Amino acid sequence: MQAGERRQGIHPLLLAAPLAVVVATLVVVLGVTHPPGARAIVALLAGALPAWGAVVLWLGGRREHRPDVPTYQRWFAAALAVSALGQVLRAVTALRGPS
Repeated sequence: MQAGERRQGIHPLLLAAPLAVVVATLVVVLGVTHPPGARAIVALLAGALPAWGAVVLWLGGRREHRPDVPTYQRWFAAALAVSALGQVLRAVTALRGPS
């Protein structure tokens, strides 16, 4: 790629913005209406964002132009994956109900 040229295609992190808006809207609606199982659904939705971020950061760019992913980026992706796993466990706990 020459200096001044722009890469074609949509960066995967740009797809996270609409996902974040949809998740935030659903969390607000579920928080206001309090349907059964809302806590578990909110926890799963809250886990979707870090899971998406982990996948995007771990994989890097498109296949044909994929540079090596830096180590710090892999560590951050791993941290996001742990956060997503924590949210899934929170959802499982919410589905079990109070002890």
